[in-house]
Amino acid sequence: YGGLKNAAEAAITDALVKGRGCLWSELYQRPGSQLFLTGSFYDTPENLFVDPDADKWDDVQWIARKCVHPHWMVEEEYGLPTDSLKNKASLLSAISMGDSNGNEDKDAKKREGSTSDLVVYYKIWSRMGIGARLSGINQEFKDVLERTFGDYCYLVVAPGVPYPLNLPTEVLHNDNVSDDELKQRVQWPVPFWRDNRWPVSVLDFYRRPRSTLPLAPLEPGLGELKFLNVMISHMCNRIWSSSRDFIAVLRSA
Repeated sequence: YGGLKNAAEAAITDALVKGRGCLWSELYQRPGSQLFLTGSFYDTPENLFVDPDADKWDDVQWIARKCVHPHWMVEEEYGLPTDSLKNKASLLSAISMGDSNGNEDKDAKKREGSTSDLVVYYKIWSRMGIGARLSGINQEFKDVLERTFGDYCYLVVAPGVPYPLNLPTEVLHNDNVSDDELKQRVQWPVPFWRDNRWPVSVLDFYRRPRSTLPLAPLEPGLGELKFLNVMISHMCNRIWSSSRDFIAVLRSA
């Protein structure tokens, strides 16, 4: 379904309207096949998070991608116990959260039982290690982490879950798991860092100076477009309501 053509069209539309289009390079398998293929898949730019300390892409040290999937699917992908993430699932329906006027959907609670199995989690690609270089880290602990995991690390974290999904507590506390196995668990799925690249291709038509955030080509005209949308509708309604003719005729006529 879809294919590269549709994904590219969606990314180009985002680049024009929002300033950035995103295509993520991932491995995938067709149903019933043992062969892994590589594809580029569209995702909205709002799900891409970039190192805020970087002024340009060459200085970016980490990126993250927000993902939302059923808890059972995430458990299968990362080998977690069945229903271990079920209590972390939440109802992710914009309608159920209420519209901009604060009006709640009356049927939201009825649907909650069948739609609250979605888990929000974040995939993080790092060029600065597993996090040992953050401020406040114990020096001895920092040395162990840097020696074990190195610079290029991949973590999957979920709000409310006290361990990385790809490095659960049971594995960390297992004496039979070697340092090499631990390091393998946090390797980038595809080592794009070898070519100084990230797993996402971004389409930015206009870059901002000293910022990784782009400028949308349509942004300068959005204010005028919104004004026209409101005023033209208002004027048409006003003209229709005020341009009626009232004709009075004497009864004797």
